[in-house]
Amino acid sequence: MKHIGLNNLFIEGLVSVSPAKKINVIKEDSSDKIKRLSRSIGIESKYVCSEGQRFSTLGETGINFLLKELKLSTDDVDGIIVVTQSPDYIIPGTAVLLQDRCHFGKSTLAYDINLGCSGYPYGLFVAHGHLMSGMKRVLIVVGDQSYSPGTTDEGHGVLFGDGCTVTSVTLGHEHSAHFSCGTDGSGLEALYIPHGGKVRPVTRDSHDVKLDSTGVMRSGTDVVLDGPAIHNFSVGLVPDELTKMAKEMQLEMEEVDYFVLHQANKMINNTIRMKLKLPIEKFPESLSDHGNTSSASIPITLTARLDGKWNNQSTKTIMCGFGIGLSWSTLGYVANGQEKSFHLYD
Repeated sequence: MKHIGLNNLFIEGLVSVSPAKKINVIKEDSSDKIKRLSRSIGIESKYVCSEGQRFSTLGETGINFLLKELKLSTDDVDGIIVVTQSPDYIIPGTAVLLQDRCHFGKSTLAYDINLGCSGYPYGLFVAHGHLMSGMKRVLIVVGDQSYSPGTTDEGHGVLFGDGCTVTSVTLGHEHSAHFSCGTDGSGLEALYIPHGGKVRPVTRDSHDVKLDSTGVMRSGTDVVLDGPAIHNFSVGLVPDELTKMAKEMQLEMEEVDYFVLHQANKMINNTIRMKLKLPIEKFPESLSDHGNTSSASIPITLTARLDGKWNNQSTKTIMCGFGIGLSWSTLGYVANGQEKSFHLYD
């Protein structure tokens, strides 16, 4: 897709909400395989939802907190866009539930986008379209409840954490933003859940744990992740996407202050950085203590690692999400120092 300039896009507020429950990936009785996975993936600990806690409850906390901090009422918000693969129900979407729980007016636009790793820049792009059509403010609620306790897939058990972020966007003068995205649906089986849709509805057998074609014990409702395919896709595509975005922003790569990548795993992100021959300080990470939080990983990195830095005046940040779909999206954003950001543990 061609790069698109997002005129006057202003991220006025961003809050990330992590569950209060923290778990260490490696325990005293962990197998050697788990220890090797932890080292190679780069995850030492992560935050996961407690029993009864869901992605939507984190979203509710984030919305109420952000509105209070920005001194806004629900009447100041025209739309709620939720980007998640962890809805409370198949239908209706989680945005509909949050409209009611957070007491927004019945004229509020509310809908979901089913995207994972690439979801945050996509959400900002879609929100900008609504702003350009006349809306004054849109909230983007992004993230997933990806952790699956008791999973027999050890890689999945180590990799994924839970998290939710809420971003308030409006139009503001002297803000510069650029967007690009792409899709390769031929790679859908690199990261997908086989059962649960119309192709293979859930049956009693869907929950039986079996050895699949990749040599992993999992059920039909577990996530299938082809690690080598995701690695090759990511390291082959992302360096070029970052380079093109910097050029679109009329910057040399060295002039970009931060490259905030989806926190896929340590090996992928380190390979991307080394291909670009850029210093590690330009690539903040939240993977080590939050895990892979799907579409929330970019904003969680902004709040947990770069609070007070990415939102300094004239700071130039390129965000890039990539993975499930296969899909990718990139946002180049120049801050003016008025953006507010927060990180909560709920």
